[in-house]
Amino acid sequence: HLAGGDLARLARAGVAPMPTEEGLALFDAALTTEQPVLVPMRLDTAGLRRGAEADIPPVFADLVSARRPHHDQGAVPSRSGEPSGPSWLERVGVLRDEARHEAVMDFVRDAVATVLGHSSPVSIDAQLPLQEIGFDSLTAVELRNRLNRVTGFQLPTTLAFDHPSVEAIANHLLNRLAPNDEDRQLAALDALDQLVRSIADGAADKDGARMRRLVEQRLREATARLAGAGLAEDTPLDAADGTAPGLVHATDDELFEFLDGEIGS
Repeated sequence: HLAGGDLARLARAGVAPMPTEEGLALFDAALTTEQPVLVPMRLDTAGLRRGAEADIPPVFADLVSARRPHHDQGAVPSRSGEPSGPSWLERVGVLRDEARHEAVMDFVRDAVATVLGHSSPVSIDAQLPLQEIGFDSLTAVELRNRLNRVTGFQLPTTLAFDHPSVEAIANHLLNRLAPNDEDRQLAALDALDQLVRSIADGAADKDGARMRRLVEQRLREATARLAGAGLAEDTPLDAADGTAPGLVHATDDELFEFLDGEIGS
């Protein structure tokens, strides 16, 4: 008496529907055994084998001979069961912003359609709440597992409730794919710090001295731009760590004194 979507979910797990009379008969038979834990069910081993390249529950793993999916997430399996071609992350990672957004939206919409048992993702409205299009706790977990398997992420079981639409989930995945502005800026600062250290280590030779002067010039220009944006104005830095004082209102003499001290050191 299950709905079509529920039957489709069971079929993907390799479980066949069972008439009520058969279920009750198996229950009675189970009571006559000495086994402590029994699960009366009808298994579709062909369905399990088809799911071998998807998501076989561990309890069924010994019932089929197909290999479990490789950890190279999203790669297309070959006949041998090993993945071939680039992973989903690699394919999406090379796309530009608009194409990447469209690809991730299509990916999430297709996964939602599969979980709900739709033959096509066309009918899935990306803005509608998932609960309005038939999601429950079971389909939410299945969707999370499917997305985890392909992307390689460790998404929470509450994903479909924290981000309750196709569009919201797609945006969440896009944020996981691309670091935010602060992360990029911190990474750039780390790279700058490594550059300065490498130049300082080789500053004794001619090329090193030239590069040091170039870096100092670029840093002064960057400081001036920050000052013009109101980010460095009247904000002297700690001279104890060798950094420069604020330069926004410095006089010519103060600027030359600072430069002489930096070059001299």
